[in-house]
Amino acid sequence: MSGTLTRLLGQLHASLDPRGDVSGATPSSVASELRAEVTGSRVADRALEFCSCIFDGQHGLPAFLRRAQGHDELKEVREEVLRGLREFLETVGSHAKDYTGAIKEICVLCYSKERAAKTKVCALELLIKAVHVGSVSSHGQNLGVQSLFNKFYGELASKSKVSDTVLERIYELLGVLSEVHPAEMVDQAGPLFRVYLGELKRQMCGAVRAPRLALVAGCLRGLTSLLVHFSQLAVEGLTIIGEIFNFTLKAIDPEAHLNRMPYLWVSLRVSV
Repeated sequence: MSGTLTRLLGQLHASLDPRGDVSGATPSSVASELRAEVTGSRVADRALEFCSCIFDGQHGLPAFLRRAQGHDELKEVREEVLRGLREFLETVGSHAKDYTGAIKEICVLCYSKERAAKTKVCALELLIKAVHVGSVSSHGQNLGVQSLFNKFYGELASKSKVSDTVLERIYELLGVLSEVHPAEMVDQAGPLFRVYLGELKRQMCGAVRAPRLALVAGCLRGLTSLLVHFSQLAVEGLTIIGEIFNFTLKAIDPEAHLNRMPYLWVSLRVSV
């Protein structure tokens, strides 16, 4: 295994100990260097070796994230580690299938313990990627799909206390669960579909305030994923089809005069 990776993981864990030796490096610089290391050109050819080291129970990155909870001074370091893990999964794909359960656990822990919306978003983005990785293996059950859905669907009950950027990723995550694990989402698909339509109607049909675009994007992404296996929900009535079509057109509308490129893209995906 890469001596550089081993050294960086050791330094990262040492930063949690006031007496730890990080050889003069700051935790932020170590995290940045480590992120570059786990997304470098050598990773794809040595994916299993990297996975074994990165997800080591004592010295890996999930172990660091667990130990680092409560260290407010390391908030940005935790964000960098979460981003690095997501990019690592993008590189190694199914080679990390045995670790999706552990990734899910640390993402839920970070989401629950962190106060900053930015850090929560990083955890959710990693979790979404882990769900996709689980789709190419028989290890999807390790994700605990029902418990994940219940937790984050429950967040919508108090969404007034949740930032728009976090809600955006929650809406997206719920849709991805439906796309990747449809058999376990049969009972939840209908209620989730109605949640998406209700939120889109509130945001796109308001006569007074401008739509909260992060929520629009999250719902459109989630709806796109949901309809992969549950398209019958949208074809049970012409009224519903018309509503979805109108919401999509409004998101594409060039007269909106908003910074709309991400929302234009997801709108086009829904309309295809």
